[in-house]
Amino acid sequence: MDPENAVRREAPKIAQALKAAGDRARNEAELLSDGPRSGIDFRLNALKHERVIFAFVVNGEAEYLGICQGSEVTLRDRMDRFKNLVGDGTNERVAVEIRKVLEAGTRVKILAFRPPAMQYKGLEVDLVSGLKNTLIQAVSPAWNKRR
Repeated sequence: MDPENAVRREAPKIAQALKAAGDRARNEAELLSDGPRSGIDFRLNALKHERVIFAFVVNGEAEYLGICQGSEVTLRDRMDRFKNLVGDGTNERVAVEIRKVLEAGTRVKILAFRPPAMQYKGLEVDLVSGLKNTLIQAVSPAWNKRR
């Protein structure tokens, strides 16, 4: 199986699943009056110990699409970076957007998707990283910066 064609074929299905997931989300952001620098926390009930593709969803629309970078980074690790404003400017920029939505009284759901394992000529293909840009193009989330 050609990984490039597989990614192209699967990306629209995954993007549609992220957009249509609605109330099935079992992960959510919440506003805190004290605690972490961002003032937000994440209630994770699904795939929290997995390396995934995730989306912050507001009113049924994916506003940000991200991945767990690195082979050992889990959804919990990635949410901690937003919560504690660790890493590049993206974490702070997106945390500010999440906080604005929560302060307005709107829920922020976190959808998570773990792609299936795939190999090409005996080598594992990293679909978490490989699908990111294709999904961002398909979904066009407002909080993902366009370069």
